[in-house]
Amino acid sequence: MRMFIGIDLPEDGKKYIYNNIKDIIEQYDLKWVDYRLYHLTLKFLGEISEKELSNIDKKLNEISKRYKAFELKLNSLGKFPVYSDKLNVLWLGVEYSKELEDLAIDIQNNFKNFGDNKPFSPHITLARNKNGTSITLKEKTFDYKFVVDKITLFESILPGPIYKTIKVYPLKL
Repeated sequence: MRMFIGIDLPEDGKKYIYNNIKDIIEQYDLKWVDYRLYHLTLKFLGEISEKELSNIDKKLNEISKRYKAFELKLNSLGKFPVYSDKLNVLWLGVEYSKELEDLAIDIQNNFKNFGDNKPFSPHITLARNKNGTSITLKEKTFDYKFVVDKITLFESILPGPIYKTIKVYPLKL
């Protein structure tokens, strides 16, 4: 199973984002992520065996008990690669949060033997561009806050993708 650990956005937050980028969706021919799949990835784990799943579950239970719920605020649009005119990924960032950073580092450290070990860069992927063509992004303001009160273990099913919730781990309230 191909898996990742993430923060699932509230339904009203997903709709808020979608409604605020409709003009961009209509303007650019990109592979847009279905808004119902919007999430913030904390760690991509890669292919996981059934045997490894119980250990992952145990660690996520322990990690989730160490953190209190916290608030995140959406920020602005960005792209990868950052220092290029080309666009491979269009994303929406969140304002800096010490709580988010601490949680992400804890998860990265506990699962460094899984998946990639890219530095944590908090974002919500909105679209991908296989052609790497250039686009000009207009400044856009997102005024939406939400409470992170759980982390989720997702299975990513390809092609699609389809994200299936395997288990939700509540944070301390």
